[in-house]
Formats: sequence, C-alpha cells, structure tokens
Amino acid sequence: MSVTLDMNGDVAVITMNDGKANAVNPALLEGLEAAMDKAEADAKAVVLTGKPGLFSAGFDHQADEWCQPSKKLIALVNRGGAFALRTVWQQAARLVAACTGHCHQPWVCFCWRAAIRVLARRASLPLAPMKRSTA
Repeated sequence: MSVTLDMNGDVAVITMNDGKANAVNPALLEGLEAAMDKAEADAKAVVLTGKPGLFSAGFDHQADEWCQPSKKLIALVNRGGAFALRTVWQQAARLVAACTGHCHQPWVCFCWRAAIRVLARRASLPLAPMKRSTA
C-alpha cells in the first residue's frame, strides 16, 4: 500500500511510501483522501511524512492520466487540488510536515504551509523558478 495511517493517541501519522518516489498519481491521492478522512474524525494533529530519505518526487509522469489532455486528467487535477485546499488551508493549524528527504512540487506547498515543519538534515524543498514573459 502506498499510504498508511497510524494513530498514536490523538495524533495521526500519514505515511506515503509506494516503494519508489511517492509520486502523485490516482492511487496515492485515493490513499491520502481516505487517511485524511479518518484523521479528521479521530485526531487532534496530523503528521504527513514520506519514506526515509524522500518525501515525494512530485507528479507521476509515467501515469497514463498525465499523457494527454482529457476529462480524466482534468478530474485528477481537480481532485488533487481539492485535497490540497482541504489539507493545506483547512487543516494547516494542526498539520505537521515531517520531511525526511527531497520534496518536490506540489508537496513543497504542503511543507511550507504546515503549522510545524520537521526537516531531515539533508531535506530539500526547492521551489521551481517562475519565468516572466518579456514579449
């Protein structure tokens, strides 16, 4: 399973670990949604973490859903956006980001927005540079 939920008293620990790079795909989103539903109901604080050495590599560019513009892609992006808004904005006051290693978009926003950020010594939270058109 790519997402696990462990309850430690009033604290929910949600761990992403798909055995690879914890890339965002439909299966990961489904697991995160289910874990967050349970955490919202039963926990006072939520810790979101990845496997040792890696929080997440970002989007799963191998997933078929990303390959062509389609209703399926739009639905996936909307679903991910809804999860982000729910977690980052509604749960931020009780969210702890435990970043055990590299963290790429879109997870950087989760880490920066969390009430508490715990970073491993070698953790990396790079923000992609924005380009401005001069034309």
